[in-house]
Amino acid sequence: MNLFSNRGYFADRDFIRTKEGFFWVVVGYTHPPNRIIAYLKYIPSSTSGKWKDGTTPLERVLPYYSATTVGDTFGFLRQEYPEYLFFCPVNQIEMSNVPYNKIDRYYIPEEKHQSFLKKNSLDSLQKKAVDLTKQLSRLSGVPLTSFGIIGSILLDIHNPAFSDIDVTVYGSKNAYKVKNTLLELTKEDGPFSKMSTEFLKNWCESRAQVLPLDANELEKIFHRRWNVGVYDKTRFSVHPIRTKEEIREQYGDAKYEPYGFVKIKAQITDNSEAIYLPCKYKLSNVEILEGSKTLEVDITVEELVSYEGLYCDLAEKNEYVLAFGKLEKVIYRNKEAFRVLIGSIDAHSKDYIIPLI
Repeated sequence: MNLFSNRGYFADRDFIRTKEGFFWVVVGYTHPPNRIIAYLKYIPSSTSGKWKDGTTPLERVLPYYSATTVGDTFGFLRQEYPEYLFFCPVNQIEMSNVPYNKIDRYYIPEEKHQSFLKKNSLDSLQKKAVDLTKQLSRLSGVPLTSFGIIGSILLDIHNPAFSDIDVTVYGSKNAYKVKNTLLELTKEDGPFSKMSTEFLKNWCESRAQVLPLDANELEKIFHRRWNVGVYDKTRFSVHPIRTKEEIREQYGDAKYEPYGFVKIKAQITDNSEAIYLPCKYKLSNVEILEGSKTLEVDITVEELVSYEGLYCDLAEKNEYVLAFGKLEKVIYRNKEAFRVLIGSIDAHSKDYIIPLI
C-alpha cells in the first residue's frame, strides 16, 4: 500500500498539498519510487486570490490543463523549487513531481464525497455536488461509493459564487453507464443541460488561439464531449478513473524512445481505454503522411495515446482520424512497438487528433 493513499494506489486527478502550501494534481497511475508525477495548479498569493486555503489567498498557476501550460510552470519551479523537477529515465523527458518527503496532505476524491454524504451541514456548492452525484447514481445504477469529488471543492478552497463541480467515477463499466445516462439527460428538460452557445463560442475562440485547430474543428470536437455540462445553473465535469484492478502497467514496465514528430491517418480498432487519461486508441491501416523521411526503416504504429484531455473518448471504433504527435518506440521486456503521443511538452501544443467525418 502506498504511504499517502488509503485506497492503496495513486490515481489520476488526486490532489496533493505540499509543505509550502502548493496544490498539485496527480497525473496518471504509474509513478517512480518515492515520488508522484503531478503538475502544479495553485500556489499561495502575495496579493488577493480568488480561492482561499483557510485565510491564505491562492492563485492558479495553470489557467487550464495542457502540456504547454504545465511546461510554463517549469521555469518557476526550476528557479525556486528545483526539487519538484526530475528527468524521467522511462519517458526520457523532464517532468514535474512531488517527492514523498514534501507531502503535507494527500486528498482522495472518494473519501471527500463519502464525508459529504454523512454531513448535515454543507454550503450551497457542496450540496449541489452531492445532489448531482445522487442523481447520476440513481439514474445510471452506479453506486454512490464509485463517485468522488475533485477540484477546488475537494480542497475546501472553493467559492460557491463561481466554482464549478468536478466529479470522478471509478471503473470502466461505471463510467460508460454514467456516459450513457448523461447523453440521454442532456436531451431532455431538467437540471442537466449542455453548455450554452455563448460558452461554446468563447471556448472555441480561446482554444483556437493556442491549438492548431480552427474554431469549426474545435466545435465538432466539443460536441463529442459527453462529460461536461451544466447542472442546476452550475458547470460540471465528470472524469472516469481506473480502479486498482484496471491498472495494468507499473512504472518501468516499458521505456519510451523519441523518434521525432509524425502526422498520421489511421483507423481506430479499439477505443475501450480512451475514456481515461491518458487515453489510448489501438490503430490499424496507419499511413504516415509526414515525418517518415526521418525514419531509417519502415515501422508500424500500433497505438495513439493522449495526455491532453480534449481528445479523451473522442473517436469511435472503426472511425478514421488524423493525428500529429511525437513518434515513440515503446520498449517492453519481450517486444517493441511504436506509438504516437499527443500532449508532450516539446510539441508546444501543435499536436492534435481530428476525427475524419
